[in-house]
Amino acid sequence: MYTAMTEIEKERCKSDKMYECLISDSSTLTTTCHQIYQHLDKRLPSAVMSQRLKRMTMEVLTSNDRVAKHAFLFFSLNEEPEIQELFLNEKEQLVPPDKFTKFIKDELPILCDKLLTGSFTSLRGYVSIFFFQIFFFSKRN
Repeated sequence: MYTAMTEIEKERCKSDKMYECLISDSSTLTTTCHQIYQHLDKRLPSAVMSQRLKRMTMEVLTSNDRVAKHAFLFFSLNEEPEIQELFLNEKEQLVPPDKFTKFIKDELPILCDKLLTGSFTSLRGYVSIFFFQIFFFSKRN
């Protein structure tokens, strides 16, 4: 049974990059965080980027803290719409498009706003709500 479930998980990771970033031990999450950083670095040159943002980003990129990487991913998806192209673009659909679009449009802004207004007491709480939303919606859609 575990072997069959492992194969199902592998197939799901292949068809849904967001799911892979959340679940898999692969390097996809770290690679995606580096791609986000590259986007930020182009958009906000080093002279413009705040020291706090530089320090936080380097900490996320160099640590093994998956919660920090997930929070960085979710917040970036909300604040920088171009980041969404890492998952869904004209050439390649790396996530189920309807589910991803609904999540980005309906759920993500609300949860990011709650983070900014202090509704979460920790990043872990913020990220765990995303896990619930993504897996809850993936079963409904």
